[in-house]
Amino acid sequence: MTESEHPVAFTASGSEYFRIWIVNLALTIVTIGIYSAWAKVRSMKYFYRSTQVAGSVFDYHGSPLAILRGRLIALVLVAGWSGLGYFSPIVALSVLLTIAGLMPFLIQRSFRFKLYQSSYRGIRFHFHGTLGNAYRVVLVPIAFFLLPGALGVMFGQHSPGEVPEASFAALVVLASLVAAALVPRFHHGLKRYQHGNAAFGTTRSAFEVGVRAFYGIYGRVWALLLLLGIGLGAMIASAPWLALWVGEAVGGGGALLIMLLLSMVFYGFILAVMAVFNARLQNLVWNGTTIGDLSFRSTVETMPLARLYIKNALLVVLTLGLYTPFAVVNTMRYRLQSMTLLAPAGLDAFMADARPGEENATGEGAVDLFDIDIAL
Repeated sequence: MTESEHPVAFTASGSEYFRIWIVNLALTIVTIGIYSAWAKVRSMKYFYRSTQVAGSVFDYHGSPLAILRGRLIALVLVAGWSGLGYFSPIVALSVLLTIAGLMPFLIQRSFRFKLYQSSYRGIRFHFHGTLGNAYRVVLVPIAFFLLPGALGVMFGQHSPGEVPEASFAALVVLASLVAAALVPRFHHGLKRYQHGNAAFGTTRSAFEVGVRAFYGIYGRVWALLLLLGIGLGAMIASAPWLALWVGEAVGGGGALLIMLLLSMVFYGFILAVMAVFNARLQNLVWNGTTIGDLSFRSTVETMPLARLYIKNALLVVLTLGLYTPFAVVNTMRYRLQSMTLLAPAGLDAFMADARPGEENATGEGAVDLFDIDIAL
């Protein structure tokens, strides 16, 4: 048998999704956000059924009530943190630590929900990541990310002068640098947990990407952001002279024109950095993911994606947001159609061996009352 290649096709159109999007937006506003769960299901069904591999489409089976439940849980947690924070920073920190303790549980349940509600040719996906692994992957990085804030709260309880300001500042900076250095490792662990514990029916996935590759991506992004900071600093330092020169050239309004130019450069550069990050990350993650003997080839290119981001951003601004659904479809089409499924023995042979995963009598499979969608 010879290897078969199956490019991903995406048949959604901006005009079709605009009709779904505008109705979803109107009903979400009218219902004060309650309809957003039903809006998400409508959108997900449209996008899944517009994604084809080998002539067959995917499907989405998510329950709006489960999604609404997840959003209510998130709302209660965030509201509790922000509301109780008015009484005492210590109370706010305690609530934040509680949220951090719950986050691995919520992430695991969200991954289970999202995969089980997805299917291809009638066979559902599954997630086998354990709760213990979720805590190992998520909890330690979260603790480091919270460390600078926790130090600020603890030292804030002392009287002025009781703790040297220089020592406090140095400690917070050191904690922040340690947290930043852990970001690539945390991201790698999360992707390994997500992509290495999935399954199509009973066929398990694997994730073969090292953490060094993630540091490579983040290193490029950090270097570009540093370059942006240096460039903007130089432009801001020379802004008064530029404004004077431009004002003389155009007859006034030089300062406003310089501010507009700086804003355009800043946001354009940020969009370009996002394109670098998203293109390299998608290629890295999917080229390192396998399901049984199936593998993937992702070929997203940075420059086309950057041009697409900038074009979408300009049109969204110029149309006061009405171009948003077209921007979403354009971006999804480019990223999905840059992917190809590789089947060494042929996709039909793989599907013949694939078997549905275990499901209970209610038909809900691995999903239970606590499986939610928190939009990860």
